[in-house]
Amino acid sequence: MRLEELGAGDLEALVALPASVGWLDSVADWRTLLACARVFGHRDDAGAIVSCGALVDHGEVAFVAKMVVRPELQGHGLGRAV
Repeated sequence: MRLEELGAGDLEALVALPASVGWLDSVADWRTLLACARVFGHRDDAGAIVSCGALVDHGEVAFVAKMVVRPELQGHGLGRAV
């Protein structure tokens, strides 16, 4: 699996991934996050996003948001890599 920066073209997948763990994100939520953060994730061999996390940088303070890994792939280091 390859780690890459994700963007607006990934909106549908970024809504679907958190839904796999019971989160109710919306397209608007992700548009806002993509506007103020860098979002990274892994794609599987078929191109599906299987992990993601956002880095929100406020200068001297930064935080990680929306860290999600598909349930069946949890525990394999994808979240740590993101």
